[in-house]
Amino acid sequence: MNRLHRLAVASVLTAAVFVGSKQSYAQLVVFDPNNYAQNVLTAARALQQINNQIASLQNQAQMRSLPASDPIFPGRSLRKSPKMSMTRRLAALA
Repeated sequence: MNRLHRLAVASVLTAAVFVGSKQSYAQLVVFDPNNYAQNVLTAARALQQINNQIASLQNQAQMRSLPASDPIFPGRSLRKSPKMSMTRRLAALA
């Protein structure tokens, strides 16, 4: 009798595990306003960083497109500077 009782309990538990192991589906949508606000702020900061990087790249491109001026003689291009002429001649000799 004891052995039959254990077998019955084991069968019921096994059946309960297989029958009760269905997938659970969420039935309610949860909206967390604090999490949403944090996500919006994070996205805004990321967008601001991208805008700053774009502005920095535009400034770099503008600086590179301008002719370089001689710090000793402002307004004179480095290409026409006597120092650059001398540097070019020495580089050609090397």
